[in-house]
Amino acid sequence: MPTYKNNTSEPIKVDIFNIAAGESKELNFYHNIAGLDKTLDTPFTYNPVLLHSVETGDTDDVDTVDIPSSATEDYEIQVNVLAGSCKLYFNSLDNTPPVELSDGFSWKRTIRGGRRVDCLKIKYTSDSSEVDVRIEKINP
Repeated sequence: MPTYKNNTSEPIKVDIFNIAAGESKELNFYHNIAGLDKTLDTPFTYNPVLLHSVETGDTDDVDTVDIPSSATEDYEIQVNVLAGSCKLYFNSLDNTPPVELSDGFSWKRTIRGGRRVDCLKIKYTSDSSEVDVRIEKINP
């Protein structure tokens, strides 16, 4: 997170912070405020994306997408069907009913409390299917 210094003689309000004259403060976002100068260009370390992949397959193929071990708190699963169709299962193909998705459809679900889902099973129900999967932290 970048660090800024108030180079004015007055306090500057940034989000919920009051930065006193001459004070330096590490902030969560990049800012462009007169008198507030960035003094440390630390890489912006916030990234809510835990996993992003595009899976492809033909009828009856099955892909497994493992949920990252870093998903220990609340996270969101987003699935977008870019082409074709599929059935989405949680943890096992025996866990029915699946979520059925077709070309152009999107689906998302928040998983509360971490490791309730270890993996997603994508069973393709048409040839040349393409499925975009994203796992994101929602309370980083």
